[in-house]
Amino acid sequence: MRRSSSPSSRALSPGAQRPRPGSRRRPRQQPPLRLTRRGRLVFAALACLSGALVLSLALVTASQAFTATPVDCQAHVVRQGETLWEVARGIDPEADTRAVVRRLMSLNDLPTADLVPGQPLCLP
Repeated sequence: MRRSSSPSSRALSPGAQRPRPGSRRRPRQQPPLRLTRRGRLVFAALACLSGALVLSLALVTASQAFTATPVDCQAHVVRQGETLWEVARGIDPEADTRAVVRRLMSLNDLPTADLVPGQPLCLP
């Protein structure tokens, strides 16, 4: 004996109604989210404000990086035949002369260790 699984052959309990074809309830789908004109304006304003905040933080950080800390220094005028190495040895004879020369070059914004007579130097 063959049993059929079609809905017409199933036994219904008394008082039960047969479901109508196509009457299945489908879950309601939410409509897609749409931005109103006001929403787009608010979104654009927030994007501009966040961009301005990032830019201002970058500018503040950059300006702090370029502010020089004041250094106490003595004025020194380069004499004829004087080299930066001699000046460095005179500042601190015990320290590594190369390090002192680098510091003098950095402090006085010198591109090279060459000096010109009469050139002013700032000595720490």
